[in-house]
Amino acid sequence: MQLHSPFTVVTLLTTGIHPSTSRVVGVDALRFDSHGQLISDFFAVVNPGEDIGPVHLHSLTPAQVGRAKKFASIQSELAELIDGSTLIVHNGPRTWGFLCTEAHRAADAARHRRRGRRRVRPQKRFAPDTIVDTLASLRRQGIELSDTRIAGCARSLGLDVDPTASAARAEQSAQQLARANTWMVWWLFRRATAKLDPEHPFAGTEAVPTPQGMQLLPAAAPAPPAPKQAPAAPPAHRMPTPADLAAQAVKPQQPVFVAPAPEANPHQATHPVSQVPHPGGILGPGTLSIRHPNDLSRDKFGLQRTTRRVKAATARRRFDNPGIFDGQLVQGMEIVIAPEITVDPNDVVAAIMDNGMAYSEKLSRQTSLVVCNVTDPDKLQGKAMHGDRKGIPRVSDVEFLQLARNVAPGREATATTL
Repeated sequence: MQLHSPFTVVTLLTTGIHPSTSRVVGVDALRFDSHGQLISDFFAVVNPGEDIGPVHLHSLTPAQVGRAKKFASIQSELAELIDGSTLIVHNGPRTWGFLCTEAHRAADAARHRRRGRRRVRPQKRFAPDTIVDTLASLRRQGIELSDTRIAGCARSLGLDVDPTASAARAEQSAQQLARANTWMVWWLFRRATAKLDPEHPFAGTEAVPTPQGMQLLPAAAPAPPAPKQAPAAPPAHRMPTPADLAAQAVKPQQPVFVAPAPEANPHQATHPVSQVPHPGGILGPGTLSIRHPNDLSRDKFGLQRTTRRVKAATARRRFDNPGIFDGQLVQGMEIVIAPEITVDPNDVVAAIMDNGMAYSEKLSRQTSLVVCNVTDPDKLQGKAMHGDRKGIPRVSDVEFLQLARNVAPGREATATTL
């Protein structure tokens, strides 16, 4: 798998979090070349033809949305930006899920309008070369995130932005808010490609251009260079020597030769992706979460996850659940994976399914174990937090993969437990 330029960054304004039950009401996109230069931009308000929910979710009023075009009317123009490019999004399952779901709805509506006609024009589908998820990339590199929203992640890496609601934020238009988010996603991508240090997340901020109108946190801003000390004047009681005069003389500035940057080349990508440093392009040694669109499938919420993960969540359970994990993995145990891991979730899912255990997206009282790298109970979020409240044990991703090498045999499921 390779990363090809151009790079297209897309953020969405939506009425909720699940593509199956919510709608897109705004799309913002920026397209960059291999050296990070802006090529083109795009913004559109979208009319879903239904209730758009509270204004604070997307900063759009019913009147603004009512005057807008349908998604099908902007789809071709948006596809021109996305198709053939490296698509960069934040929270890939959600963003790509919304794009796919809206395209599917537009295609269904077109087929319904043309029912009974002989010629049916196929609806344009999105076809990026690859999809990079900035949120997953930060997790693969072990960055601790207290707020997984775009601005929250940017602040965790040193950008002086406030993800919380404020009076100043309320005064901004939907387009301003969306464009700020899109620039921050591009900034997160650039930071992630440079390889992040979980112990020092602010390190390296000076190497990535700060989005226009934004600045770094004081703690993340590089220290100004120390002023050069002027040579000390000779003591007043003696005459200056030739050495003193030479030290005080202003030396002519030597010309500096800057080699031209070579063209960016494609970078081989494995999983996790280790990029090769390239002085002329924007890619570096950082680990990125990269997916190919053909490897993704829709789950019951409309989120686009890997096909293996979607199938694992609905697979037939071959063994009875032996209950809570007590130090030994047993066939039939139900495993839940929290987002806070550094290993590719696909590798954990493969270890679960290949060893006769059961995978679940949802945590319940039947869950045997949660895979999560967070050890501090006060920093737990989402699935791991709910599991801790239910007394469900946790292990790290690396520890789980080691335990999965020695799984005890379980009891075959009977017909009544299938």
